[in-house]
Amino acid sequence: MAEPRLRAGGRLIRLVTIAVFAAGAATAQSAEEADLRPAPDWFVAAVVNLTTAEQLVRSCPSLSLDGQAAQAHTAEVLARLDAEGFDTSRPDGGMAPSREAFVELQAAFVARHGLEGDVTEEMVCAAGRAEIADGTGIGGFLTEAGE
Repeated sequence: MAEPRLRAGGRLIRLVTIAVFAAGAATAQSAEEADLRPAPDWFVAAVVNLTTAEQLVRSCPSLSLDGQAAQAHTAEVLARLDAEGFDTSRPDGGMAPSREAFVELQAAFVARHGLEGDVTEEMVCAAGRAEIADGTGIGGFLTEAGE
């Protein structure tokens, strides 16, 4: 069972499944792959924001995931994917793997907060608090524990 601070509903699991496939975790090639569309930039950003927030919560005990914000965001992302003709019933969402796009955004976050090398819990917590203070997409999913 998921840690209570991280629970955000079944839709989140479906979104994460699509994101994993879009990021290139799927290794099997199929005849349908030629019909796959690139993952939209907004989708990549949405997934990186949410998964980064989740990682911050796992690494910093003073941060919590705002489950309501995560659930609402997930519903919006899935609805937008459907509206744009992606098949959210498929594990890959009808998207071609785009690992580079995910890695690029994750690397930008790491660089922005100096989270390279020996990273301490204090550094991770400071990065999360900065995201909250700056009102970023990542910060929108975070709250200080106990708030």
